[in-house]
Amino acid sequence: MRRAWKFILMLVMLLAVLVLSGCLGGGKSYVISGTVTDSEANGLPGVKVMITGGTKSVAITNDDGEWDATVKGKVTITPEPQKGYLFSPPARTKITESSSELNFERISNKILWYIFEDPEHQFRTFYPISPPDILTDIKYEIVVQDEMLTEVPSGYDVLVLSDTGAGFDLSEFSGRIIVTLDGGVAPLMYWMTGDVQREIYWDFYTEEELKWTRPIAGSEVGAGEDAHVYTLLDGEFGFTRRDDLIQAGSVEDRDDVVLYRIENEKGSWWWLHIGPHFGDYVEEIYTARA
Repeated sequence: MRRAWKFILMLVMLLAVLVLSGCLGGGKSYVISGTVTDSEANGLPGVKVMITGGTKSVAITNDDGEWDATVKGKVTITPEPQKGYLFSPPARTKITESSSELNFERISNKILWYIFEDPEHQFRTFYPISPPDILTDIKYEIVVQDEMLTEVPSGYDVLVLSDTGAGFDLSEFSGRIIVTLDGGVAPLMYWMTGDVQREIYWDFYTEEELKWTRPIAGSEVGAGEDAHVYTLLDGEFGFTRRDDLIQAGSVEDRDDVVLYRIENEKGSWWWLHIGPHFGDYVEEIYTARA
């Protein structure tokens, strides 16, 4: 019996030594690494990578955008926020073992919000919509243009046509995303197809209820003069409708809120069309619109 107790005591002491020396459980060290690049796969130097959890430290990317760290326990890795940019993914969580593929891509978010009313390139009288205060945080850099542009804007990732015209060729925009707020669809159709194309690919004859199908199911109050887009546009001029991602409509075969992928001889963009809202938001639909 005494020999058994001695054995148990020795085993407990051995386990204590292993734990204190970091050879068992969360105390074991391991190496993690990765790269931080821009959207063109160029390494970004000097980016702070914040490490939290079992280890709290900061790694800084080198000239090639590479970083590494020795950590213990379960950690989360998060690139430090930069004004006008997001990172994809925003963080990597629940890391518990060595990995050399903890990479991040920096995605630009510089937005030109164009609210100038251009009678020559708009269909009727519109009401310019200014960006809401909720957007002016560290994730976005928004420039509001309320005077007529005489040339195609450059250096922006997103162009928002705020229910107004645009006296420049939208097909020459070098960014990745175009957002139209209701009647902003008119100048987009003009520059993409050579005609406003009203009542061919879009019109204002909507019903007063919008039914959401993605990313949530629900309904909201719409308006009889909300601009919506015909689904028959899908495939024309390289337009690919992505109603699998977001879609709300008030009339069969037409969308009041919808996302398109545009790839044709004029360029390559994502196009998000957003019809206006005229009722009380429910939380799910508010989140979908945001």
